Amino acid sequence: MVIILGVGVFGGYYDSDVEERPPYVEVSFVLGDEDVINTLGLKILESEEGFDMAQLDSTKIVISKLVADGLGWKDESAIGKYVYQYAGYKMRVVAVIEDFHSSSLKDEILPSVILGKESWWNENLLIRFETEGHQATLKEIKAKYESLLNRPFEFSYVDDEIEKYYKEEADQVALFNTFSGLAIFISLLGLMAMATYSAEQRKKEVSVRKVLGASIRQLILLLNKENGILVIVAFLIATPITVYVMQDWLAEFKYRVSIQPAMFVFALAGFFGLNLLVTLFFSMKVSKANPADTLREE
Repeated sequence: MVIILGVGVFGGYYDSDVEERPPYVEVSFVLGDEDVINTLGLKILESEEGFDMAQLDSTKIVISKLVADGLGWKDESAIGKYVYQYAGYKMRVVAVIEDFHSSSLKDEILPSVILGKESWWNENLLIRFETEGHQATLKEIKAKYESLLNRPFEFSYVDDEIEKYYKEEADQVALFNTFSGLAIFISLLGLMAMATYSAEQRKKEVSVRKVLGASIRQLILLLNKENGILVIVAFLIATPITVYVMQDWLAEFKYRVSIQPAMFVFALAGFFGLNLLVTLFFSMKVSKANPADTLREE
């Protein structure tokens, strides 16, 4: 399948004697053979009866839904209508396809058209094949390509090309995960030290409360109350900063997820869980200690 990507402008018929210009759309166009739609995996929304990509010539054109909407055909069928390019050169719409991305998700989906491929000048081959045994397929393609065009065969995988769009984001995520992991590790060490110190300082208080009838659960909650307050304070400080940074980063993408409150609820629950997990051992140790031994030492 042969494909070329470029940029052009299509619109309604324009008469230079008339001041008012009809609707026009700047489009990304694809020149391809009869397999272009199947290879790209596009869905045909509507087409003329007996539509066949193999019969797509210079007088016919396939447009995306965005092109139809931009030319004012949103609430009517575009099949059989004409679009004009340059000095009145017209093409009849024979099919409308679903909109598709041809660049990064940071950019909006462009209106696109598909034109018949007639020349062998400056084209790229877009080939879909099964993963199993693809090396043998590539060798066969390479041999035919070089024999026909008498030039070296160069190729890249679509997955690799798409990955390049998001290399910066992937590097940012890796850096963020590294420093986040380091920060969490250091925080847990500090939390362990603080829990140990607090438990040792309050051994007498815990023993007296235990003698007066306090349960193990009540004592554990008592020892972790201060840490819980610190977690809430840290959460209240970090949340607005996080929301601001995330919104600023997501603003780079035209199609993005929204920040949901549930994300922060789960984060807070996770912080409390980590806090309890780290301090539970020291809290249990102090709470289960014999009050008589503790008061004797004091």
